[in-house]
Amino acid sequence: MRRKILPIVMMLLLLVGCSSEKLSLHGESVNWNVSVSNENKNGPISFVIRYIGEEDQPRNVRYQFAGQAISPSGSMEKLSAPYKEISFKSYSNDYESETLPIPVHIQWNRDQEETIYVE
Repeated sequence: MRRKILPIVMMLLLLVGCSSEKLSLHGESVNWNVSVSNENKNGPISFVIRYIGEEDQPRNVRYQFAGQAISPSGSMEKLSAPYKEISFKSYSNDYESETLPIPVHIQWNRDQEETIYVE
């Protein structure tokens, strides 16, 4: 009996493992660290844009993800303390078709900007 059940259990574990389709992207520059992740295809995508540069507190931060399926944008006057980051969640049904790397354009303090590529 156990010999008959074991292949079925193994097949189910394989199917469950393949259907999770997690997303984990990361990019970093001298000033910024960007992470994009989710736990499963139907769940929200988590975005974290963290300032890692030398300035005390960047202001007037604007960001634009320039992907085909992953393309949120926004701005924030002042980053949340103590981590100096912007974090939010969004949904995208088609992120599997995204072309990598995804450029992320970030502007801050009205006169500085960088493009980070997440993959």
